[in-house]
Amino acid sequence: MKWSIFNTLFKAKQNTNYILFNSLSGTVLELTTNDYNELINIKNNTQLLNQYSNKKELIKKKIFVENDEFEINKKQLITIQNRFQTNILNLTIVPTLMCNFKCIYCFQNDINNNYILNHYYPTKIEKQIF
Repeated sequence: MKWSIFNTLFKAKQNTNYILFNSLSGTVLELTTNDYNELINIKNNTQLLNQYSNKKELIKKKIFVENDEFEINKKQLITIQNRFQTNILNLTIVPTLMCNFKCIYCFQNDINNNYILNHYYPTKIEKQIF
């Protein structure tokens, strides 16, 4: 077993605890300083995982995995499946014409780059969508 590459561990802003987030499983765990230190020790020496009382829970929540390749393939599969979901609408709004890339194939090359949208447009766009 090994520490999943999808784990992110950081200190909580509100208190002295730590947060462990696994982006593959969506698991969020709040850890005390003792739990944090114990997990860091296990991360650095995975043999200690066998002695950990919550070993099964950590494996179930994908904190520790057999190998990264399986986890990466699973994440790629989920991403590809989500691209073809028809029950989700992804919307990209580009509320300005002031792009500075100047791509040679762009259809907006002839547009006046001094045009700036006023602050009312985001509200109008939001009303149009909802």
